[in-house]
Amino acid sequence: MIGVEFQEKLIEVLKSVNGRLNGILHDFYQPYGLTAVQASVLLELTKNGEQNITDLCKHLYMGKSNLSPLCKRMEKSGFIERVRNLKDERCVNIKMTEYAQRIMEEVTTSLSENIIPTFNKIDEFKKIRIVEGLDILNECLSLDTNKIGKGSD
Repeated sequence: MIGVEFQEKLIEVLKSVNGRLNGILHDFYQPYGLTAVQASVLLELTKNGEQNITDLCKHLYMGKSNLSPLCKRMEKSGFIERVRNLKDERCVNIKMTEYAQRIMEEVTTSLSENIIPTFNKIDEFKKIRIVEGLDILNECLSLDTNKIGKGSD
């Protein structure tokens, strides 16, 4: 595939995968009152723990102007809390609440029980190809951050 044909096929596949993933994840997060973006914040906090808004933006490829109001809504909903950094009290860190930790445990269990088995139907060679293809795509998108953007302000 070359040129326009590749571009059209790439866009078609990406839209399809994105739509399917959003639909699947929506079904898992919606009962807890979470959007996919809010869930990604909680997943990041689950993985890397309490962090300041700048680091959270970098890890999520989001701008502060988008993440700050999102965090305010999540705080009002009881998912996160803002805590003073012990080393520098001028700085505020974002931390998951116990309520959010329980939700993420339930969501992780549910995903493991309902989504992961789908991939068990695929042979190992295809699983490896999927990961390799996504790694290549990620690498390509990272090549020229000046043109593509970093996802932050």
